[in-house]
Amino acid sequence: MPAGLRAEELRAFREELAKAHDEFGGVARLNSMEDWLDLIVTVTGSGEVKVDGLTIDGHGAGNKLSFRVGDFDQSDLPEILDALSAIEAEYPVVGRPRTVT
Repeated sequence: MPAGLRAEELRAFREELAKAHDEFGGVARLNSMEDWLDLIVTVTGSGEVKVDGLTIDGHGAGNKLSFRVGDFDQSDLPEILDALSAIEAEYPVVGRPRTVT
């Protein structure tokens, strides 16, 4: 499936995931601008991490895959956050969004 993620999408996801980790609970969402990927990570107060996702193969193709990933807990998040930070270091967000006046 030819698709890409924007640097600012990954940064926002990393920030939300870090907040959920630091606050011992919360939700982080990665949603691509083209709507081909929607990933929701829920961190519970008990340390459980739930990952639910939906991916769509192109607009109009009609192919959808929903999935759930288990067997994660809060102790897995630092390594994931480090990996996201490494991606961000390699592909930094450049510039600022334009404001409409």
